[in-house]
Amino acid sequence: MLKASSLLYAIFVCLIVSLLCGSLIIIFNYQYRLKQQYFLEEELVRASAANFLQVLNKDGAQESEGEVQFADERFTTSYTISKWGFYNLVKTKTAFKKDTLYKVALIGSTAKKEKIALYLSDLDKPLHVGGQTRIKGDVKISKYGVKLGFITNNSYTGTKLVYGTVGVSEKRLPSLQLHDDNVTGNHKIVEVLLEELAGKSLYNSFHKPTVVVYADGVYDVRDISLSGNIILQSKDSVCIKNTAALNDILIKAPSVVFDDDFKGVVQVFAKRYVSLKKGVQLQYPSSIYIAHDSGDKIEILLEDKSKLAGGIVLTGDSYQSSLKRMVTIDKGALVIGDVYCYGKTQLKGKVIGTVYTDRFYLKTASSIYENHIVGGEINRLELPDNFIGLPLFLNKNTNYELIKEL
Repeated sequence: MLKASSLLYAIFVCLIVSLLCGSLIIIFNYQYRLKQQYFLEEELVRASAANFLQVLNKDGAQESEGEVQFADERFTTSYTISKWGFYNLVKTKTAFKKDTLYKVALIGSTAKKEKIALYLSDLDKPLHVGGQTRIKGDVKISKYGVKLGFITNNSYTGTKLVYGTVGVSEKRLPSLQLHDDNVTGNHKIVEVLLEELAGKSLYNSFHKPTVVVYADGVYDVRDISLSGNIILQSKDSVCIKNTAALNDILIKAPSVVFDDDFKGVVQVFAKRYVSLKKGVQLQYPSSIYIAHDSGDKIEILLEDKSKLAGGIVLTGDSYQSSLKRMVTIDKGALVIGDVYCYGKTQLKGKVIGTVYTDRFYLKTASSIYENHIVGGEINRLELPDNFIGLPLFLNKNTNYELIKEL
């Protein structure tokens, strides 16, 4: 017979073994569930990405809402497409059981297009080039072509007048499909005064109502951080100081001045005047838009060492007013994207992309010259093929692609 102590010892050993076995089973079951959850989350991410692509291919061009479904019927994505400035804003929501994945992104249009560097309206005058001017890419200009410009000490230094083919343009620039009537789609709006946010940071998700920050009566915008689904709006002119941090927002004001060395991502909708002072960097996808016919000064000015990546549009309805509209890109300034000017363009800096303009303008210390470029550069060949610019023109052969996630 076993002693009582031996029996107790055997029971204790059995208890320990059963606890160990139970623990192993629990650990295995937990790891299995964790692994299953991990795989489901991976599938959810893949389904969200795949359904997002379906939305782009299905309804990328228009404001809409609906649902799309992945090959696996467990995953359904609801979506809305609305406007955010020049671009379309896509919001998707993919759910599976208790897990939900949200995705917000800006999308833009890409289309196969000619590598046009310059479109200059045919106003029965030749284009004159001088100094270190370079035009790289195809051009469409007046039937009078390109000629050497003879300005003191600025003889043309290139081996060709145009590094591309030369065609004949029309009397008017191609018609735009852009307008600023509805830059924010059908978003709900929450109003805030700029003074209430002094020295603060505000991020607003694109899944929430749009916040409109009113800067009426405030000229300087400084010491503030605004990011996301926000419109900075004023009935007066505003100056954006370099202590302001602005990211992915819209700005609506009659005139907007960006002070020296400001950096940010903004879409600007103005009426009279926009100025980028020295060293300003408006990073991609930023843009400037003015559509106006009245006033003595309707101008977009980029000063030395300023940079804009996205596009510029200066337009209006009246030809007479076009004589007062001007885009000036100073020496050392850079634009990456399209420049569309129904008016005069003074080009001393560089454009990587395409320039559409009625005429060129050059002011020196001694005189004013029409349809002259001296020292400026337009290089369409440097612009990447997959660059998504402003949707300037209506094009049926258009694909919609992701610009950035927000």
